[in-house]
Amino acid sequence: DPNNVRSLVAVGTGYENGEDAACRGRIVLYQVQSASIVQEDGKVKETFKMQKLFSEELKAGPITAISSVEDLLVVCHGSKILMYYWHEEDQKLVGAAFFDAQFLCTSLRVCKNFLLLGDVRNSVQLLRWRKDKRQIEFVAKDYEKANVMSTEYLIMDDQISFIFADWERNLQMLSFDPPDVRSHKGEKMISKGQYYLGARLTKLQRVRMRTRDLVSYFSVYGDAMGGVGAIAPITKEMFTTLYAVQRQLSVLPQFAGVSARDYRRFRSGARTSQRHSAQQILDGQLLWSFARLSAPKREKICQGAEVDAAEVLKTLRQLEKAWRVF
Repeated sequence: DPNNVRSLVAVGTGYENGEDAACRGRIVLYQVQSASIVQEDGKVKETFKMQKLFSEELKAGPITAISSVEDLLVVCHGSKILMYYWHEEDQKLVGAAFFDAQFLCTSLRVCKNFLLLGDVRNSVQLLRWRKDKRQIEFVAKDYEKANVMSTEYLIMDDQISFIFADWERNLQMLSFDPPDVRSHKGEKMISKGQYYLGARLTKLQRVRMRTRDLVSYFSVYGDAMGGVGAIAPITKEMFTTLYAVQRQLSVLPQFAGVSARDYRRFRSGARTSQRHSAQQILDGQLLWSFARLSAPKREKICQGAEVDAAEVLKTLRQLEKAWRVF
């Protein structure tokens, strides 16, 4: 009933009782309620409180990820993806569908009816919820090995890419392109770029950009060392301009004699890794150093890149303005 919508917070837990007992998980639902508190000065303050509504224990393993798609709750439990709906009369969760993923999910991100799953060992998979069939369908996956920490979508108007951070401090970008012969009729996700971050990402969060013409979303991330950063989609024209400038900046002397190009190169300890793709991720930290250069150095860089210095600065300002959402 659209007129009887409640705000619920879903929590998934995992706990273990030693090596002699199996790890267990629990799904807990809390109802968010507003409350009015009258303060000593007579003013009324609106606050929120959470009331426990439902709890269920699952014995086959911990809850490693949880989210929602349409009106259903999605739970990653062991090697299964479970979907539930809320039964109002019985005040409990009822199973609606399941999918045997055959891996341990570490990250779950939802966009419309698509589910992007990250695995502790086998990279990412893309699934789709079919409401008409009441089932979860496999769409595509990455066939390379990767210990995924977090996943997210990069969206620019009608184009979408998939990014994930792995245990070896890399950020990788994939695409779903069935017409491409490398995709094996759409079942294989195609690598579009890799970028060495230098820190392990703990969370990627999609945020809408402040753009007028295009509906775009960038991802804010936090890492285990306390750092915060962002990954954003850009137009093809912006990429062509900034890529030419980045190639010229990468040959300039860097701090401690470090090569900017080699430092950002993809690193993997997996012997089976066969990453060969066009590099479509730019180094924003390096590009923003262009604005700190003197005017003569900017002109020299732009002559080598065959671009206009004013146009480069304008592009950087546009990106900075689009990200300024907090």
